[in-house]
Amino acid sequence: MRPLVPTLSDPAARFAPLARRMGPTGMMAFGLGLAAVAVPVWLPASIGGQRTLWLTLAAGAAAGSFAASTDAIRSWRHRRWLPLAAVAIAAIATFFAALLSDALLVAFGTGSVATLARAIVLGTVCVGPLAAAITQLLASPSTEVRFVGIGLIGGALGATAAIPIAGPLVLLPLCIVVLALTLTFSAMARVTNVPTPTRIRWEAAPIAAAAGVLLAAALQLVLLWTPPSVLSIATLAVAALSAGTLATRVSRQSAIPLLAFAAAALLLEPLAIRAALVSTATIATPLWLGSLRLLAGVALLATPLLAVARVRQSGSATTAAFAAFAASMLVPVGIGTLLLIGGAIVAATLAAQAVAAIASSPTRAEGRRAAGVRFAMLAIFGIAAVFGDVSATRPAAVLYSGDAFAAARRGVPLADILAAVPPRATATHTLPSGSMSLWSVDGLRTVVRDNGLPSGAITVDPTLAPADASTTFAVAVSLAAHPQPERVAIVGLSSGESLLAAVPSPVQSIAVVERSERVVALQPLLGNRGGLADDDRIRFVDAAPSELAAVAPLDADVILLTGSHAATLPAAGRFNRAYYERVARHASPDALIAQRLHTADLSSASFGRLVATLAGVFGEVAAIQSGGGEVLLLAGTLDGFELDAVAKRLKRPQSRAALADAGLDWATVLEARLLDTGTCRRIADRYDAFTIADAAAERTLIFELMDWQPKWKGHLATWESHGVPMIEQLDDIIIRREAISRVEDVRKRDEILEKSPDQYWAYRAAVKDRLQNRPRSAVQQVSGELAHGLYPEDQRRKDYLVALGNATADPSSDAVFTLDEYVRPFDPLLSHFVHGEAARLHERAGRPGQALSHLTTQIAYAGTDPSVRPVLDAAALLLDDPTLIDNPAVRYDFAQGLLNQLHRRWLLRSARDIGSQLEGIDLDDSVRLTRSMLDAVDAWADEADATEHWQPRKKLLRRELLDGLRRLQNRKVEQAASVARLRSKLAAQQAADDAADAVDENGFPVIEAAGNAPAASK
Repeated sequence: MRPLVPTLSDPAARFAPLARRMGPTGMMAFGLGLAAVAVPVWLPASIGGQRTLWLTLAAGAAAGSFAASTDAIRSWRHRRWLPLAAVAIAAIATFFAALLSDALLVAFGTGSVATLARAIVLGTVCVGPLAAAITQLLASPSTEVRFVGIGLIGGALGATAAIPIAGPLVLLPLCIVVLALTLTFSAMARVTNVPTPTRIRWEAAPIAAAAGVLLAAALQLVLLWTPPSVLSIATLAVAALSAGTLATRVSRQSAIPLLAFAAAALLLEPLAIRAALVSTATIATPLWLGSLRLLAGVALLATPLLAVARVRQSGSATTAAFAAFAASMLVPVGIGTLLLIGGAIVAATLAAQAVAAIASSPTRAEGRRAAGVRFAMLAIFGIAAVFGDVSATRPAAVLYSGDAFAAARRGVPLADILAAVPPRATATHTLPSGSMSLWSVDGLRTVVRDNGLPSGAITVDPTLAPADASTTFAVAVSLAAHPQPERVAIVGLSSGESLLAAVPSPVQSIAVVERSERVVALQPLLGNRGGLADDDRIRFVDAAPSELAAVAPLDADVILLTGSHAATLPAAGRFNRAYYERVARHASPDALIAQRLHTADLSSASFGRLVATLAGVFGEVAAIQSGGGEVLLLAGTLDGFELDAVAKRLKRPQSRAALADAGLDWATVLEARLLDTGTCRRIADRYDAFTIADAAAERTLIFELMDWQPKWKGHLATWESHGVPMIEQLDDIIIRREAISRVEDVRKRDEILEKSPDQYWAYRAAVKDRLQNRPRSAVQQVSGELAHGLYPEDQRRKDYLVALGNATADPSSDAVFTLDEYVRPFDPLLSHFVHGEAARLHERAGRPGQALSHLTTQIAYAGTDPSVRPVLDAAALLLDDPTLIDNPAVRYDFAQGLLNQLHRRWLLRSARDIGSQLEGIDLDDSVRLTRSMLDAVDAWADEADATEHWQPRKKLLRRELLDGLRRLQNRKVEQAASVARLRSKLAAQQAADDAADAVDENGFPVIEAAGNAPAASK
């Protein structure tokens, strides 16, 4: 290969041809860099799945590199027009992206084989010509690779910077103009001159295969270290384009940089996570942050590809592409395994080369030097394999957490940030949509994360811990908003909680559109709730949410779209007009479409554009603020959306049961704010819809995800100005009064928890007050005559007080078990407090298992309760008998969850300055039980194989919880001593004053006392 820099011996002779080629070559490379980013931008919109995207790019790269190495292309006299043809083909494919996607889905369907077929077609048609043109440009020995690299990277960075402003249909014409100008200026010059290639030699095969395996690992690392978005696609494109231009002269042997990459990835992964966390937490400009991630991805992906370029065999690129294809898609293994496999292949190659170098070197010294370099690399890789660690869960724990960002800004070490994450990763699954990880919370709930972002939570047992409130809210309101739903479709299983919330509804069928891989991965969690296997109404449709075009019409009355995060790679194509048109094909004539939307990271303008998109497809749109930074969008025929009817349906037993599982009441649901159809119509008139043609949804929403601007202010202004609570819009006076009464009870409950946290009996006075001062009557038919009696809810509360008296009189009897009957249906003044009463009675009767169960529910359902006594009682029961929880993993998660609850509740008490006569006792018990729990969890963590998670958590809890409690104890002791001294001084002062005022029987001052007064007052 010709040198990059002219030699000093004849600079003028070498600089002239270099200057002539610099302009045309750089401009052509710049145009191809634009195209290389513009083409993949719309691919997620038309593909939707992560695996399909990587398959498409791998197939296109393989097809392009193979085509570029054939005699037909190489002998073409006008191959200088090949870049222009590649861009033109890409432009046509972009314009017909939606039609192409639907046609492929209809032709091939869904499933693994269909995914592979669609990827091959899309890669060959859309990416193949582009890859062929770039391969021709890079492979030309007459082209100065430095200017090719600068042009490619500059074009790619320019396209990435232009994404928030211009979509692919703006970038592609710009590419054509740049290439046309380049070809005009160099029309008389030959751009490429590729020598006749030779077949790949057997020595290059293992290097190319190992590079492909390491490239697959690098792809997964990019998705872990950078949020999954269109920037990851641009990263891949730029890395593929610049592979033959950067650092190709590091070594004559391509195996050495490959092994160096594997060792660096194993050793430097924590540093990379820290860098990604710090950059995300400190760089507020999405453009700079995106460019930084782009360059980081290029640096990560370039090394394996550069090693392939150094092999200098025509088939090496194709071999590497197929190796990456097989390693990352067909064999879903961990990143660390891929690094070790690729590194082992390279290590064996290096060892063979070292032996050959010693045997074939002219001098023994040269052989030893050549072998020494290789053996040094082998030693470094061996150290990295032993001490290195690549985790798929660490990035998910810190790169998508606001608390982690805040800690990074304060300079907290990464180890402490990871230790502050209470959930424990229990499983990781490689799915077509990406990486799905499961995280255990307190042993009672499991959080599901897709590519790092939380997609929902599922509760093991709703009688012990509440279900996900946002999910339950969305399902309950969606079903209540339709007059008579018979067929329900859930597009996207998410965490599975949406399906469980819909099961109690009396509908005829529930169709769940989700890939079978995700259903199988979530089956253990779904099976814990029971009843699903025997429910013949449930039907699973094996298709991704983005593959609705290949699904037979569902004819559903209610379609729930569960994907709430709009800025993820798998969801990139599910928030535009084309996708909603596919959804409309599965709707019945009077269907209701419910779209969940996470708005915390989206601007009010993007929210308005999404409302406009739904309105353009379905007509009417309404929005409900469901809480937690999430909005429920209702679209379709909303003429029957009457709030009185919705409230009546929410009062039905099945709706109340589902809401109670999440700790919600039908009245509190009606407190949510509503943007009615008229308001949403006015919002939609001000914005343009998201369309797949300009990839507006993908580029806008993804960049907003990284923007640190206070976007919540725009949403707050919108909801405060236009949103009205649904309870205020009820026309039915009876329902409205009942709803207001229940809301008052909910607020009374919260007031009791805040003001009397240590008095579990305080609610009794509120119940008696409601029965005496706010009695409600109901007309009942008795023996054929009408008679007035107590309102059913008040009668139930009265019966509860009687049952409580009987249970208190004899806790050992079965009367205590009758208290469980008053937990459901949900009662704001009973449901929460019953558990505290029952737990104490069961403990008095010697039933620790029953007591622990009620304490667990009391702790889990009270998010704002600052009382520490229930937590201490549960910890004491568990320490006395650890076999109360048989499963070691559940016992460990529950125990460390108790410590987390204790820490959080003492922080709440300190923040609210809650005092109590029993606070000293609570402090002493907290210190004693915390110390005992820390020691006990050591053994439980070993049984649960969770020592790696527990050790940093233990250090953090010992420092923040135990030491904090001791400091609080010392402060209370100092305050008590100070109060005692103050009281002593006040008593002495009062005695001195009394002595000074003392007189004898004649009315004269007592001299002795007065004389002692100054001394006593000192």
